[in-house]
Amino acid sequence: MIFNSIRWAVGIFIFFLLLVILMMVTKKTGKSALISAFVAVILVAVSSFVPVENYFYSFADVEQAFSYRYHEELITYAECDEGALCVSRRDEMNYFYYSLPKDSEGYKLPNNVTSKMITRSSAKGVYMFEKFENQTIILTQILDSEYNGEPFVPCSNGYYTYTVVDGDVDYTALSCAGEKVKLV
Repeated sequence: MIFNSIRWAVGIFIFFLLLVILMMVTKKTGKSALISAFVAVILVAVSSFVPVENYFYSFADVEQAFSYRYHEELITYAECDEGALCVSRRDEMNYFYYSLPKDSEGYKLPNNVTSKMITRSSAKGVYMFEKFENQTIILTQILDSEYNGEPFVPCSNGYYTYTVVDGDVDYTALSCAGEKVKLV
């Protein structure tokens, strides 16, 4: 939530700053206002996709980075050395999946262009795969309480477990409670 507020505040500041500068240079109010508005809107839009905070700030944990960027309720998340895969809920029926990259200093805000998330559903549940540079997180959500004999973490909308795999993953080789699951 703070993420969007900061962008709009900076956009309004840039608009007025450019407006004053252009009015002093050109002495034309209408043209200066149009150019200032255009530049401010473009900069706000670009900063939504490429967060400038990543160049000077890192978040200590997933919860901090998530609450800064998104306004949904964080249900659960899975972490690896290179990032985290988050599950959130906006209301009773709408669930969203986000990934947060991580470097040696901490968590960074996601660049909306670079996510490599794959989501698959089957009769047994939902599987999310997030491919980072050298690792893949497989986050599984089903209604049963076990996955390959491993207990799930209970949440309000089912159970979750995750696995971190180094390198590539065969998305078709998953099983649930000992039974192979075909993803659709």
